[in-house]
Amino acid sequence: MPENPTKTCDLHPNDYNMQHGQNFPRGNKFFAWLIAGGVACQILSFALPVSAANTLTDGNASTTIDLNSPAGMTSWTIDGVNVLNQQSFFYRTTGSVGSSISPLSLTQLLPNSLSATFAGVGFNVTTIYTLVGGAAGSATADISEQIKVQNTTAAPLVFNFFQFANFAGNGIVELGQNSRGFINEAFISGGLVVTENLDTGISPGANNGAVGDAATILGDITGTPGYTPNGPLTGPGAWVLEWERTIGGNGSLIISKDLNAAQAPEPPAWSLVSIGLIAFGAIKQYRIRRSK
Repeated sequence: MPENPTKTCDLHPNDYNMQHGQNFPRGNKFFAWLIAGGVACQILSFALPVSAANTLTDGNASTTIDLNSPAGMTSWTIDGVNVLNQQSFFYRTTGSVGSSISPLSLTQLLPNSLSATFAGVGFNVTTIYTLVGGAAGSATADISEQIKVQNTTAAPLVFNFFQFANFAGNGIVELGQNSRGFINEAFISGGLVVTENLDTGISPGANNGAVGDAATILGDITGTPGYTPNGPLTGPGAWVLEWERTIGGNGSLIISKDLNAAQAPEPPAWSLVSIGLIAFGAIKQYRIRRSK
């Protein structure tokens, strides 16, 4: 019965010697076994599937994007501090609950950018991420995202697209609307300052949005038929944006947006000293007045 060709790591040293015309001394057979097994295992390792998690780097920043998981973008590290818990995309067609835009097939990978495509039934979604880091110690970085939903049929496609974002920290999220009522920006204030802007010159603003508990929002997107995020538009927690569009036959929906994050700098030591001196002086004056 022929040997299993996948068990190359079990190659015997004598077989290796015969194949390569080498005679190892008896005491060196153990090393021959290591060499043969190591080479074979390394060859096999190239055939194994690679992880779907891709890390982009630029300047002082890096971000990890898992193309094979609903988690999507799972970290955004700026000067050694991770500012993001999760950012991911979902879709819904008429009468269904939301589904993840995953798994995606990687089409291009650069050190600071990647492009990947999700193949749905009657449509494709291509997402391009580009990371721009700042100088070391600047505590700032930027990620641009371009999403293209392509209707691959001749019939109109009713399509709902969701973005879920959950940043680290306890800041207050505010969703802003333009004069027509479309949501075109998100802003987090606090120790972490995050601004998300939609390029409405290229793409439409979101029809709906909400701020709230991260787990609750995710549960509504993926578990509530016909879920529509109807506020509140400010508060602590995560946020969701929803685009409701009917895409014409062979037409497309393009969403272009930008995320900018900055860590609020720590107060310098001299400022803390000044605050302490002011407080000390106030206490001293208070005691003088009480003694009179």
